[in-house]
Amino acid sequence: MFRRIAAVLAFATLAACGDTTTYLRESLSTSVTSLPFSEGGERFDLYQIRKTENPSEIAFFVGGSGCTSLSVYLAPYFAALNPEISIYAVDKKGVSKGALGLHCSDTFWENYAYDTLVERNAIALNAVHKLHPDRTISIIGTSEGGPIATALAATHAGVSKLVLIGAGGQTQRQELEQILPRPTFEHLQKTVATSPQSVTDFTLGYPHRYWTSILDHDPRALMQGLDLPTLILIGEKDESVPVASAAVAQSLIKGAELVIWPDADHTFDTPQGPARDQMIARVGDFILR
Repeated sequence: MFRRIAAVLAFATLAACGDTTTYLRESLSTSVTSLPFSEGGERFDLYQIRKTENPSEIAFFVGGSGCTSLSVYLAPYFAALNPEISIYAVDKKGVSKGALGLHCSDTFWENYAYDTLVERNAIALNAVHKLHPDRTISIIGTSEGGPIATALAATHAGVSKLVLIGAGGQTQRQELEQILPRPTFEHLQKTVATSPQSVTDFTLGYPHRYWTSILDHDPRALMQGLDLPTLILIGEKDESVPVASAAVAQSLIKGAELVIWPDADHTFDTPQGPARDQMIARVGDFILR
């Protein structure tokens, strides 16, 4: 039950859209190029959105939680992006092309941990660098992808800009302590501690190994070492990442710009309607600046 709830919530978060039917229709209306490659005997499903023949900017995207395939949500998520920007991103291990994220495979859960996600995205980013050896690349990370994007920006040459969407500079334990009811937060800590490396014991929809890998990951040291143009966007009413965490990131990254979107939640929905397209347009303006 918790696994299915987590998958559905992840799909909604990645879609950043309250109407699933509309979201799926969008995903079928824009083509995504599949660029699979292998390294070390492992397959990597790399995808690209390119709206013009020769885009002026290249960006690498790290998405949020869950097992929805990029072949489904990458195009609609970036529907409002300036056509001069080409986006690349890689699926997580154990995610099949076209997967809607309603059921995550055992392979996915077995490989779902912070260090594994960083390593996989680093390999894919290197592949993109090989495709464009003379170009710099912007890194975009949303939600769970924020800390991963930060790690990529801090450790890879040729990164020109960083964008963090619905992410911050605190540990996840610190963030959850602020947003979860106290009994729920204490239950999470207690149950994960009983089997910290288990991939079959789940709490709040995620295996204990995942929680152990991410709860106390501290991005502050990496952020303090960053010196590149950075845009941080977060909804004023984000229910998954505290605005205070985004403010920590802004204070640590030299010259970072923080945008708090009025009335928006984690998926950039507002009482006035979805603001995802406006937010993505803002990202595009920043990258092309």
